[in-house]
Amino acid sequence: MLAGTPWNGWLHAAPIDRPSSAQAIGWSQSKLDDAKRLAERLGTTALTIVWRGRIVDEWGRPEQSILCHSIRKSLISGLFGIAVAE
Repeated sequence: MLAGTPWNGWLHAAPIDRPSSAQAIGWSQSKLDDAKRLAERLGTTALTIVWRGRIVDEWGRPEQSILCHSIRKSLISGLFGIAVAE
């Protein structure tokens, strides 16, 4: 069903690398802490930041299933925009 599409390769992608710390890959821990506080204040269920194939930070419950529909078009549009730009 997915043969010949980019999705086929993504289904079998290698595990995402976890650096020893966000600072080790150039991210500011204080700014990540600010983002976490904002996410908590907004009632975010979970957030995972992936940069260049590495998990920079995550909090909440990323394993929790969330029923959401309206984000699909915006997310896919953004991802296609990034792919076109690259």
